[in-house]
Amino acid sequence: MNPEEMNKIADIVPEKSRNALFEAPLRSIGYAINGYLNLKFGDLITIGAMTEGSLKSLAQSVIEKSEQIDSKNYDTTKLGIALKAIDEAKYSIEDENLRDMFASLITKALDKTQNEYVSPLMVFILSNMSPKSAILFKNWYESLNGDKVSIVGQLVSKTSDENGNVQGTTMIERNIIVNGYGDILREEITADELITLGIIEIPDEFLTSELYTNQYEQLEKIITSWPISITLTKNQKLSMDKRLIRLTPTGRTLANLLFN
Repeated sequence: MNPEEMNKIADIVPEKSRNALFEAPLRSIGYAINGYLNLKFGDLITIGAMTEGSLKSLAQSVIEKSEQIDSKNYDTTKLGIALKAIDEAKYSIEDENLRDMFASLITKALDKTQNEYVSPLMVFILSNMSPKSAILFKNWYESLNGDKVSIVGQLVSKTSDENGNVQGTTMIERNIIVNGYGDILREEITADELITLGIIEIPDEFLTSELYTNQYEQLEKIITSWPISITLTKNQKLSMDKRLIRLTPTGRTLANLLFN
């Protein structure tokens, strides 16, 4: 952190909290963050834009997570990013999942064994994530093992000529995801949000092992039996285009910071 940034922080953080932020003893982190939170968001509580309980919950979560950091690894080189994350958390602090994610990012920024990939980009992504997308991201990620990948089915209707040759395909539903537990997630909007944020991708590819072949078959049986809002002609038939869903490199980095 350069001297100019240090001076800016010194101007806005109460003296006791400021001293705690820059001191090595780890026990001071929670106190310092709590002081900064109250300084930044006290007025929002007063006008009813934020609840005091949510603010206390974020502070307590940071304290609990910071206690897991070895004192010799306490690092202030990315303190500016930690404070930026605190500032951005005000837009999401009322949601429990996002509040916990911000607490994880804040404390990882102060641990030199974890903060290599803590960056303003990670703060930006988290601050632009909706509560529903946060739930999808967390639940989907934690349901998976190994390659962090699962299947996606896209329900389509295919039009064929009298000889059975496919003449055209019409998309009906997108991004019907199966997580690692086998649960079906109809998550078009939230998946699109995570794609836009650069966390996941759904390429025009599918998984070919026998395990996934069986999953695709079972998914197609289920989703082609669902009621649809359009009337098919005699030349149209429901089917499923196979896809996969996986984390991007940015998504893997963010997931490691938030959930590991």
